[in-house]
Amino acid sequence: MAEAQDAAAKAAAPVPESSSWLCPGAKAILCNLAKFPKFNGQVVELASFSEEKQRWKCLLSNGGDVQVFASNLEPVEMPEDRVQAVERMLEEGRVYEAWRALQTKTRAPQKLKDALKAKLANGTYWEFPGDRLKLVDIPDKGQGYRAAKPIQRGDVLLFEPALCSARMPEAAEPAGPNMSRGDDPYVEMSKDLSKAQVDEAYMNEKVYSLPYVKVVDDRRSPLLRIFENNSLWCTREPDRMAFFGSAAKFNHSCCPNAFADSSRNDCVVRALRDIDEGEEVCISYVPISESRARRQDILGTGGFACMCKRCEAEKDSDAMVVVPCQCGKFNFSLEKATRMFQNCEECYASFDREESTHNLSKVSEANKNVRNGGDPWEHVKKLTSLEKLVKAGATNGVPPAHPEVLKLASNLAQLHYHLATRVKGDHTAKSLEAFHRYQKQILRCFEEKHGNWSKQRDATYLQVLYMSLTTPGLDAETKDEVAKKLTEACESCFGQPCLPETLIKK
Repeated sequence: MAEAQDAAAKAAAPVPESSSWLCPGAKAILCNLAKFPKFNGQVVELASFSEEKQRWKCLLSNGGDVQVFASNLEPVEMPEDRVQAVERMLEEGRVYEAWRALQTKTRAPQKLKDALKAKLANGTYWEFPGDRLKLVDIPDKGQGYRAAKPIQRGDVLLFEPALCSARMPEAAEPAGPNMSRGDDPYVEMSKDLSKAQVDEAYMNEKVYSLPYVKVVDDRRSPLLRIFENNSLWCTREPDRMAFFGSAAKFNHSCCPNAFADSSRNDCVVRALRDIDEGEEVCISYVPISESRARRQDILGTGGFACMCKRCEAEKDSDAMVVVPCQCGKFNFSLEKATRMFQNCEECYASFDREESTHNLSKVSEANKNVRNGGDPWEHVKKLTSLEKLVKAGATNGVPPAHPEVLKLASNLAQLHYHLATRVKGDHTAKSLEAFHRYQKQILRCFEEKHGNWSKQRDATYLQVLYMSLTTPGLDAETKDEVAKKLTEACESCFGQPCLPETLIKK
C-alpha cells in the first residue's frame, strides 16, 4: 500500500520544463553543491519537484533525502539529444566544447570518447576559443600573448592537451644541473613524448623554439632543459608537471590576470579578471602566497627575475624577515645586514635579532618533530607553548608571515582534527573548536599573503576552505562565508563551484 502511494505521489508530482530526462524515478548524479560538497558524485533517485522551491527532492542511498536545483543534477547516462550535440561539436571543430561536455560524471557512449581522443591524439592539438589571444613580441620578454579583443572574467583563452608529463620529486624541482638519469623527471617526460610520435614540424614550432637556460658542461640534452624551463606545475595535481606547447608561451606575473587550470592530461587557461584589448595576458609560474624573496628564488632557476608591479611594490619589505614592534608603528628585521640589537623609533622597545632567530629555529624544530610522529597531545602542548613567540608584539618574536608560523598553525589544526576524529574521549568538542580556530588563522594568513593582487588562490588555501566546510562544528554564518569564498575561488580558477576531486585530501 505504501509503495502504491509512493508511486502515485511520484506520478502526480509536477515536473519542470527543463531537460527531458528529469522526471520522477530517474537516476541522477549530484554535482556542484558548494555548501555540502561531500554529496557531490552520489547517485540519487528523483522523487518529486517543488514548483514553489524550484527544487527536486532526491532520495539518497542511505534512506535520507536532499532538495536541490536542476543545475545540481547530471544524468547517469548521457541523453541522446546531448550525444548528438557533442557529435556536432566535434564535426564542426569545437573540440573544447565537446571536451567540456564530456568532463562530467555522466556516462557517455564509448564512440564519443574515442572520437574526442582521436582529435586530441599525440598532445599536439590546441585551440584558442573565441580567438581572444594573439602571440606577439613583448619588450624584454620575448614572445607572449596579448588580448586580441576585450576579455571578460571567466573567458576561456586556451585549451590544450599535454604533450607529456611526469611526477616530480617530493623536494619539488630537481636541484643541480646534472641529476642522474634515473632521478630526472624530465627524462620521464622525454620517454612520454617518444611514445606520442610527434611530427617534426610541431616540435620545431612549439618545442625547440622555446628558450631555456644553458649550463656549462651540461649532461642534459637541450630538450630536457626546455622541459625544465617551460613545463607548468599541474594545478589540479600539485605533485606533477606537464608540458604544453602553446601554454608555455604565456609570460609570468606574480599578479596574474589569467590562470592555467592544468592536469597531467590537459590545460585550460581562463581570465581571472576583465582584460583590455592589447593588454598582456600572464599566468603565475609560482604559488602567489610565497614571499617575494621565495618567488624570486624559484623563478631564478628559470634564468629570470620578475619585475611585475607586485614585486616592485614588495621589494623593500620582505615579510619573511619582518617582525612588527608591539606599538604597531615600527618593524624590526631579521636581515643579516641589519644590526644585532635594534630599537623602535616610536616607543624605543628593544629587539635582539639573534634571540629572534633562535626563537624561529625553535618553532621550526617543533614543526619538524610533528612529522616524525609521536604522542599528539605532547605535540599540541609543545606547539601551543610556542604560540606566544608568533603573536604580533611578542618580545624578540618571529616574523608572523614566515612559512614556519603558518606551518605551526597548520600542525595545530591537524593535530586537533586527529584528536577529535581518531582519539576517543570527552575532548571532541573542544578539539573541533580548536581545529576551526586554527583554520581561521590559516585562512587569514593566506589571505594576507594573497593580497588584492589577483583573483588566483593557491591550492592549499582552497583545501583549507574545503576541510573547514566539511568538518563538523562550524557555525552557520561562518559556513556560509567559507562556502562563498570556496565557490568564488574555484569558479575563478577551475571554472566550477567546487574543489576538483584531485585536490580533495582523503
